[in-house]
Amino acid sequence: MPWINSRFYANPLFGRGLERARIASANRVWSEEYPELEQQPTPQPQSGKAAAPTSAAHPGRIRPAHHGTIEGKASVGYAETAGLTPQKSPSVKHAGPYDRSKWDRQSLDQLREARRNIMDISERNGNVRHARPGKNAGSIETSVWNDNLDAAEKSNGSMPGHYFFIRQAGVGPQRPPKDARFGQKGAPVRSYGPFVNVGGGDVPKGTRTYIDIYDH
Repeated sequence: MPWINSRFYANPLFGRGLERARIASANRVWSEEYPELEQQPTPQPQSGKAAAPTSAAHPGRIRPAHHGTIEGKASVGYAETAGLTPQKSPSVKHAGPYDRSKWDRQSLDQLREARRNIMDISERNGNVRHARPGKNAGSIETSVWNDNLDAAEKSNGSMPGHYFFIRQAGVGPQRPPKDARFGQKGAPVRSYGPFVNVGGGDVPKGTRTYIDIYDH
């Protein structure tokens, strides 16, 4: 379970792929053990805390987006929530984080809705991250991208909030920092989770990850 680019990843292949995309989107050269340079869109600063690796399914090649708006929304969901998976079903004792057959259905539905909410927020607040898999994406990266395309197709701007914040319950910050200039007073207008953060990004790894939505 290595550290890659100063981030911890449970899945090293996925971690390398996501870090390649992040480095390339910042117009820098990937220089870790597997050097690559991918052309990616220029990223925007984040509006909340981001995570990194995620689910596995939709195996095969990356699905094409219907049009630029859907692909743009999917790139937000991928960049901001790629480290999150649903929790396991209560009856499951042992399962890897990417085994969909063992996911809790309610947690999966919550993660899908949270991604749509973040994508809706990105239409009102452009201060979000963008990323997508590179040319050599593996099955996990591809599945996460296609999950976000699914969510983007259902995003219609109707969900609440202007900001979001991803946190690990009981570990690390539980509210946005003061310099974020949101979420300092009152409760979130909506909260999703808990999910599993498998590692990477700014949010501590753990199984009690929440996405909080704020108006101000």
